[in-house]
Amino acid sequence: WDEGLMVTISAPVYENDDFHGVVSLDFTLDTLSQYVDSLALRGRSLPNLFVISQNNELLAHSTLINPKDTDVADASSAFPEPLRDRLEEIDHLAPGQFHQVDNYWLIRQDFTFAPWSLIFWIPRGELRLITLASTDTLFLVLLPGLGIILVVASLLTRQAFIRPASLLVQHIKKEG
Repeated sequence: WDEGLMVTISAPVYENDDFHGVVSLDFTLDTLSQYVDSLALRGRSLPNLFVISQNNELLAHSTLINPKDTDVADASSAFPEPLRDRLEEIDHLAPGQFHQVDNYWLIRQDFTFAPWSLIFWIPRGELRLITLASTDTLFLVLLPGLGIILVVASLLTRQAFIRPASLLVQHIKKEG
């Protein structure tokens, strides 16, 4: 019965200073990958979201992990080409914050229960497009509408109040 590659997490169990044993959990890499794949953003899968170990092994990825794999993939395979030689630098980035590395935005979050990191990268230009696409349509419709209302209000104000007042001032100057 072969479930594919697995990873084990273990922790000692103590009561005060008395050692009681060890608790361990086994996860198949395929199960971890299915979990990562379930973290879709607005129904869109995130192929640039993955889990790596402290040894730069790829533990979870929506497309690069296969239950029939016999070897653990290197973490660099989940990064775009310009970032593949920068794993050590990426490993030292402050967790939980976006960092710009080359032309990519990258965020790394360390797990509290295992020596793993969840990593997400996105090209800078694509982040702008996602931000624009996620902007509420109502806002995008209202903003130009508000601009049109301001222009019309300005024209009406000039025509109905400012122009007649200006003509009155000019008339008073001539008569005075």
